[in-house]
Amino acid sequence: MKLAQRKDVMSDRARFTSLLAATLFVAGSSVACSAADDPTGSGGTGRLSFTTWGEEYIEAEIPPARDDVDGFVDGWTVTYSKFLVNFRNIVVAGAKGEQAAAMKGSMLFDNHVSDVKTIIEFEGVEAKAWPAVSYEIAPVTDDTALSASASEADKQLMLDGRFSLYVEGSATKGDLTKTFRWGFPIGTRYEDCHSEQDGKDEAGVVVTNNGELEVQLTTHGDHLFYDRLQASPDPEITTSLRFDTLADADRDEDGEITLDELNAAPLDVELYDPSGLGAASQGAFVSSLSRTVGHFRGEGECTVRKLWRGASERLRLTGAAASRLLQKARGHAERDASGRHVDPDVVGGARALFAGSRHVQVDGHGAGRHGGGPENLRDHEARVRAIARVVHLALGDALRVAQVFQVARRGGAEHARDDRAHG
Repeated sequence: MKLAQRKDVMSDRARFTSLLAATLFVAGSSVACSAADDPTGSGGTGRLSFTTWGEEYIEAEIPPARDDVDGFVDGWTVTYSKFLVNFRNIVVAGAKGEQAAAMKGSMLFDNHVSDVKTIIEFEGVEAKAWPAVSYEIAPVTDDTALSASASEADKQLMLDGRFSLYVEGSATKGDLTKTFRWGFPIGTRYEDCHSEQDGKDEAGVVVTNNGELEVQLTTHGDHLFYDRLQASPDPEITTSLRFDTLADADRDEDGEITLDELNAAPLDVELYDPSGLGAASQGAFVSSLSRTVGHFRGEGECTVRKLWRGASERLRLTGAAASRLLQKARGHAERDASGRHVDPDVVGGARALFAGSRHVQVDGHGAGRHGGGPENLRDHEARVRAIARVVHLALGDALRVAQVFQVARRGGAEHARDDRAHG
């Protein structure tokens, strides 16, 4: 797609961001789709090829806005040097869930590398309409395959950070240059994908007899710099690309804008619209936008859902966090073993985490492990009390601590289904 055409597609991309706001945090939402089982009346089989492309915004640059070209309204130019994305679980299915083709593993790509890249090819797909197409952008695992565009070093970087998406680049404005290296350890499912074909909205894909169809999973690098999470109902209020506020987050003025700095920067609600989705910082805003980079057949859209970490992974992380707190508690106990002024709500929250979940134990060396529950509840509650005191002293806010523990507890039964489905 040529840069001069970008003004024509910005409104389409704003609509996709609106779709994100409507579906990202609502369980059970979906995009309705309908198609005749075989609109071609052809029978037989065809070939499906899934590919990916970063478009010119990722391969070349995102320019400043001009009369004939959309871009940054505050005069910046952004150039990517790396755009790593991990595709997983591509599924082509019918309206009733019957699968025509499925990719069970994942493959890592660098979409800064030029040209369209093949993800997977399916031969012998029944020639008919398949309205339910979905895919995921999910964290890299040891089993993730490498495309020709990505290296072993890229895969290790993604494994170390548990990233699904990682971008590097630079932004320039006059004599000023800022760099960024942002990794996103989140998982996103794109389902019920649809696109405009021959002037009509088409759900999924239509396979024709002896036909060959390329289905492109396009990534949009400009989405990370949007100023809205939801398109305004007022057509006079447009979605724009901005960078000034991100540049200002570089508090140590070392020339690199880190996600830690963005997370520490409150969201500028004068310029950015979180659309009621709770993005309190510039970092949280960018992380939400990162879920919108995936598209379908160019400007096509999908219903966007969060992929939660599986139960076993959540329990492992909870156990590791508990171990670190326990080590801190032991150090503190040497200075003050009395346990005075421990807020009972904090103790209750800690007990709920360790005893209520009955999934995590902490061994004598401070390493988390799975188990059926504490073997010695009295010793366990003594540990809980010490941990609660450390957390209370560190955060000074019993309510926040209780909320943290409540979130951690949900790593059990509530997400066991996701663990089985996506683990």
